Amino acid sequence: MSADNKKKGPSVPLKEFERICREESANVYVSGEAEQNARSDFKLKTKDELKSFIGNSGLESPEHINTELWHNNPLKDTKPSYVDAFRFKTGSKTGYIAYCPNPLKQNWLLKSFKLNIVNTNNSLSTMEEALINAGLVSDKKEDKI
Repeated sequence: MSADNKKKGPSVPLKEFERICREESANVYVSGEAEQNARSDFKLKTKDELKSFIGNSGLESPEHINTELWHNNPLKDTKPSYVDAFRFKTGSKTGYIAYCPNPLKQNWLLKSFKLNIVNTNNSLSTMEEALINAGLVSDKKEDKI
């Protein structure tokens, strides 16, 4: 990927996205997959519960993973948008969140919200492999943004 497609730091800080989820939640669109994973992985039953969770500091110890051009942006040739991805903790779980501004709809897209079972070395721990092999946890890897 070229340097033009990646940024070193987040395009929009997570604290700002948390504020938007808290104060402007009607302007945040939650993808179907993010909603489904929030329900199954974190027991957040509705889009409003999910946005409230994010907006009220539910993401502990966030760690920026990457920022890349949003490849599915309908206005990518005229209004580029970047997707920010973070790893976070909540209780004993490690999660993954990805979000970006949507220039076409002039709102925000919560692209992904799910368990993140890939450790920082991009390999599974022995425990994670055992849980996946036993069918107790699905093999969810970070999305290609």
